[in-house]
Amino acid sequence: TYIHQKTITIIQKEGKFMSKEDITRKPDTMLAERIYYDNPDFPAFVRKNYIPQNPCFPEMTQWHDEVEFITVFSGSIKYNVNGEIVTIREGEGIFVNAKQLHVIKANRSDSCGLYCVILHPVLLCSSKYAAQKYVSPIIENQNIPYLLISNKISWQADIISDVKEIYECTDKETAQLKIVMLFHDIWEKMYSNINLNLTAANKQNPHLSSLKDMITYIQEHYMEKITIKDISNAGNVGKTTCNMLFKKYTNYTPVEYITNYRLQMSLQLMQTTDLTITEICYQTGFSGASYFSETFHKHFGCTPRKYRKSYETHTE
Repeated sequence: TYIHQKTITIIQKEGKFMSKEDITRKPDTMLAERIYYDNPDFPAFVRKNYIPQNPCFPEMTQWHDEVEFITVFSGSIKYNVNGEIVTIREGEGIFVNAKQLHVIKANRSDSCGLYCVILHPVLLCSSKYAAQKYVSPIIENQNIPYLLISNKISWQADIISDVKEIYECTDKETAQLKIVMLFHDIWEKMYSNINLNLTAANKQNPHLSSLKDMITYIQEHYMEKITIKDISNAGNVGKTTCNMLFKKYTNYTPVEYITNYRLQMSLQLMQTTDLTITEICYQTGFSGASYFSETFHKHFGCTPRKYRKSYETHTE
């Protein structure tokens, strides 16, 4: 199908990222690869999140076919897009284009409240003509990886308002119609105000393409034994370049990235299945139950069994 489903852990509408103090609560993450839409037949993911000053979650770089809008209503947050770190302050926002490597980087000196709206461009494609004239010029433009959105510029302030309204309408019977209408309104403002002619000639960064291929390989083979050679071969680069790209764009070595991704998948399985801890350990690519438990405790401050028990208690 045209709509490409990816993974994101489903979270509550009033979601919170984990802090050291509430590490055993349900973890909310926008850091995995696939997105599970609230309605599988309607490609929209809408959340209101709070991130504390010292969050405890792996900063897992992701990329997806959907476009993403973040607006901050309190505090500030840092965002890494293709290795460039930008700060988004209260009243501001960011548009992250499709297929861009990006990850939230918590501002350690500040907490943050934000709206997150992830939408598939297919919602804008009422016809082939609309897709080619209005959608492709933005989502296929490699010189528009992101756009900072200011509340001091009229048309951008309207986008910030629309993102909030998308969140506020999600409980209404006509939510899907409203979201499509607001998405079109946002897109019309961007299309009308971004100078597309000046930015259309740039070519894609080959390093980013290689990194995407390597991350995709990890996400497709994390259940298996993976070597650095396997990863570098997937990106058609040498081991040294492989390590350099991961450190530069994800802040992790390839091995650290694999471990963090496996941990994210283990959290998802603990939340959504009745598999035993041992079964989850091997299904997510860990070599043994004791190593899995040790690694889990190191990252999350509790054992897998304690986490699952606490999670089940909080969701009853």
